[in-house]
Amino acid sequence: MNNTVRSLARLGNGDIVAGGDFTLAGTVTGTALYVARWNGNSWSPMSTTSTGTVSALVVDGSDAVVALIAGLGACRWSSNTWVPIRQTLATALVALPGGDLAFADGIRVEHTDAQGVLRTSVPCSGVVDDLHGAADGDLIVAGNIQGVDKLASVGVARRNAPCPASANGYGTACTGPGGPLLLQATELPWLRATYRAQTTGFTANMLGFSIVGLIPQSTPLSALLPGSGACNLLLNPVSSALLLPVAGVTTHQLAMPTANAFAGIVLLDQVLALAPSGNSYVLYGSNGLELRLGTVY
Repeated sequence: MNNTVRSLARLGNGDIVAGGDFTLAGTVTGTALYVARWNGNSWSPMSTTSTGTVSALVVDGSDAVVALIAGLGACRWSSNTWVPIRQTLATALVALPGGDLAFADGIRVEHTDAQGVLRTSVPCSGVVDDLHGAADGDLIVAGNIQGVDKLASVGVARRNAPCPASANGYGTACTGPGGPLLLQATELPWLRATYRAQTTGFTANMLGFSIVGLIPQSTPLSALLPGSGACNLLLNPVSSALLLPVAGVTTHQLAMPTANAFAGIVLLDQVLALAPSGNSYVLYGSNGLELRLGTVY
């Protein structure tokens, strides 16, 4: 780079996006224009149109780059161009669960939705150097600050999420031909986002079924398919979907609702596996996950 890099962000495919004051990235000359992308081998420009220097950038919940650009404010990269979403003088930016964004300058910390529409704004005294979104949905403000929202806090302040999302295990995973069927959340169930999970322990000749419900239960799988052993169905099913294993792993996802009225609602998730056994088939069950839907505002 021929000048300062002020921010880095990672895209879903592993590519790295850099933003700052530079116009040269690697061998890309005169076209990097403050934002460039590294694919693991080489740099490429995000845009060949001059905009302004970039003070911060993040990758949001839709895997799009959002940047703070001098003279334009907050912009989202869409269809090969920067689309302004909010006029702001912020110097710090962070993506929050559910697609929301937070901005900060020396006057206030603003929380907006994905389109830049203001949700909350609180006063801030001092210069904010950085914002960080914790895994539990909390917002951390750091810098040469004396306080946020009338709370005296020197250097660092933390705002708790009103209803954190969670995915807690219950029940016992059965052991099948490929080992224990272990169900784990890979993305928590935040409102306005997508819950994702994976299950390990499959073999190539097994089929999976994701089961979602609201009420826990413990029904022997042998009652559904004789010979299935001491495994249990851990919930009363409301919906199900077929899963095909890849390299011993299945993945599934569920879009979360958008309205805050659903915050705190509990869903139950389990994965069943159908495996051949001689001339017949048997069922195995994973552990269950208790999903509490969360929100950051």
